[in-house]
Amino acid sequence: MLHRLAENRYQKKFLNACAAMQSRSKIVQALASTPDNTFMQESLASLNAEAVVHMQSSRHLDAIVTYGKLNRKLLKNNLTHAQLYACYNNQAGAYLHLHLYEEALQYAEAARRLAEAALKR
Repeated sequence: MLHRLAENRYQKKFLNACAAMQSRSKIVQALASTPDNTFMQESLASLNAEAVVHMQSSRHLDAIVTYGKLNRKLLKNNLTHAQLYACYNNQAGAYLHLHLYEEALQYAEAARRLAEAALKR
């Protein structure tokens, strides 16, 4: 019985790892197929709103792709915002839902640093 429980636990971990690999692949494909000109004209607020709608609809992969667009726009235009930590926090949550724990941790840490700076702690 104990052996069977351990086997099921490892099987679940393996399946989560496979799902995470598939999710990573889909994210890379979606970001690579998005031409710059389709979203660079959109405001940061509209990109964030779109990502939030995806999150609320449990479409976490779509949310990550939209947050990726937002991040690309931020980097390309050297933009910042006082509330940016909320975007990074939401992005970490989307990665968690897809079992992409390393990515979730990276965005959670970035959100923490930005929140500390914004709140001057």
